[in-house]
Amino acid sequence: MLRIAAIGIVALLVPIAMKLWQAPSERDELDERDAMVQVHKDTAAAALAAGDARRAGAALELASMLAPDDVQLHHERLRVAAHRTAAGESVLAEAQLPAVRATLDALDSLDGDAHKAPRLVARARIAAAGNDPKTAERRYREAVEADDTYVYGHMGMADIHRAAGRMTDALTAYERAVEVAPKNVAALNNLGAHYVDLKRYKDGIALFQRAIEAQDNAASRVNLANALANAERTKEGIEHLIRAAELAPGTAQVHARLGAMLALDGRLAEAEASLVKSLELVKDAAVLFRLGVVYQKGERFAHAASAFQELVKVQPNHVEALFELARTVQALGKGAEAAALFKRYLAAAGEDPAQAKRVAEVKQHLAARARPKPTAPQAPVTVQ
Repeated sequence: MLRIAAIGIVALLVPIAMKLWQAPSERDELDERDAMVQVHKDTAAAALAAGDARRAGAALELASMLAPDDVQLHHERLRVAAHRTAAGESVLAEAQLPAVRATLDALDSLDGDAHKAPRLVARARIAAAGNDPKTAERRYREAVEADDTYVYGHMGMADIHRAAGRMTDALTAYERAVEVAPKNVAALNNLGAHYVDLKRYKDGIALFQRAIEAQDNAASRVNLANALANAERTKEGIEHLIRAAELAPGTAQVHARLGAMLALDGRLAEAEASLVKSLELVKDAAVLFRLGVVYQKGERFAHAASAFQELVKVQPNHVEALFELARTVQALGKGAEAAALFKRYLAAAGEDPAQAKRVAEVKQHLAARARPKPTAPQAPVTVQ
């Protein structure tokens, strides 16, 4: 009996021991999951601090996949969605507005007056998108009053001041944005661009360099290149545009800007390659015109004529293209065709005061061409 009882006790203890053995493993899995959720939350917080709401949203989405029933995570994702709208990372097309407003309304219920600034800035952006600058300005002011440390409130106010021509107020607001968020790339870029507009090139260059240190990106590289070019440091600017093209190979404007600066530096073959790449990505009249000018500089007149002709087909009254096409055709020795193109240019230029000097020169050229050429005097005929 005792023996049997002993066996029975062992039999009863076995499954209990097995369950105790499994429990730590399950707890380890939960701990590991919680640790990963925290990692994603920390990543989101760091991304927000750097002004990258897109990356913050992606990190919280990964956290939600690990903890789909976490109500707080869902709440945080709503906050990031509002922040993305405030930061200008979300599209405010008409079709998206109901969803954006629903998110903001949900946060109003959840947060009340807490975390209010992003919602106010988001609503300011909605107002601005709807051509309601007065409401936009009021919302931005409310956002700054609600949280003076929220960078996008100051950036929004700066943009409002700038649009109204209040450049000193805009500068103050842009500087405050950088003060409250010294590593925010958008804030650094905006203040740098404002400095460049004020011809404070040295200050602008310093801001763009800080933005690149915070996060290497194509926009800051392009801005830095433009500032360096304005400071007559074109060769340095080209190197930054080359890097920008590496960072954003699918952005036509970057290749176009690189092509323009290479042309200024006399590197025509490289300029051509960059401009052609830009046109492969996006057909743009200004870039096509610049390519024609590059061909002209290299005395590749047939290629230049082809570029200008392509542009004139799309925009028949493009004044600059007509003029350059006429000059190019004339360089190819086709005087009559060039004269016809010059006449088209005159018709397109009309009374435009910006074209007045050129119009006078073209008229003089056509008049000279129309005058009969003097014939050499013939020797008298001697009658015998």
